[in-house]
Amino acid sequence: MKENVIFCYSGTGNCLDMAKNIAKELGDTDIIMMRKYPAVTDVREAKRVGFVVPCYGGGLPGHVERYIHDIKVATAADSRVTLRDISTISR
Repeated sequence: MKENVIFCYSGTGNCLDMAKNIAKELGDTDIIMMRKYPAVTDVREAKRVGFVVPCYGGGLPGHVERYIHDIKVATAADSRVTLRDISTISR
C-alpha cells in the first residue's frame, strides 16, 4: 500500500480528475474507486486517507455513505478526523 490513499466516487469524471490532481501533488498515492464496493477497505497502513466525492442534495451519495462505515483507518491520540465538502475549486 502507498503512503497516501484517496477514496473516490465520480459519476461524471470531475471528482476523479480532482483526485488525480491531488494524488499527483502528494505523490505515492493510491486512488480507490467507490462506484461499487471498494476493492480495498483496510487502509490502516496508510499515512494519510482522504475522500473525494460529490455532494448530492447536501450529502454523500447513499451507497458511498454505507461503504465509508466499512473502511478501516489507523487512529492515533493526536489524529483528527474531519469531513469537508469541496463544491468548487478555483485556480
